[in-house]
Amino acid sequence: MKEEVLKISRLVDKMLFYTRSDVVEKDYFIKEVTLADLVHPVLLDYKNYLLNYHIKVEVKDLDNLKVYTDIKWLNFIISQILSNSLKYQNKKNRLVRIKGINNKNNIKLEIYDNGVGIKESDISKIFDKGFTGSNRNKKNASGIGLYLTKKLCDKLGIDIKIESEYLKYTKVIIAFPKGNYFVK
Repeated sequence: MKEEVLKISRLVDKMLFYTRSDVVEKDYFIKEVTLADLVHPVLLDYKNYLLNYHIKVEVKDLDNLKVYTDIKWLNFIISQILSNSLKYQNKKNRLVRIKGINNKNNIKLEIYDNGVGIKESDISKIFDKGFTGSNRNKKNASGIGLYLTKKLCDKLGIDIKIESEYLKYTKVIIAFPKGNYFVK
């Protein structure tokens, strides 16, 4: 029952964020936060799902890495990515690994899963509105989640890219610029 209520809540959130996605600049509050501040609330939202499906979560190097962003919008973005990671798990030893990386020009948040991966021919289309992938048989795939995620990242001045090997893994990399921030 809790999982179904959470699914409905996420769908409503997705619809609301979609409606507001063209006017992000009217509904954001940029502040300095740690990657842990962004990731842990999302993991708590998915706690029951992770436990019920025996998905191991490894979290590393999030506490001391600070970025400038809007917590509400980033929680939505991370939730979309985690939702996909969980939705497309197919292995016996399921794993989601989340880590922070401090580079010269940016701070990266990597979200890795060992799920079904994405076909190479689909990688260039995954952020397209309505694209649900050629290897997906999920009836509830809308093709809106990653489209909206990319759109919001662009508006917040955050880079996002996805690396994947079909039937092996998917890694989403969100790169926050160091120093100043901007919103398009």
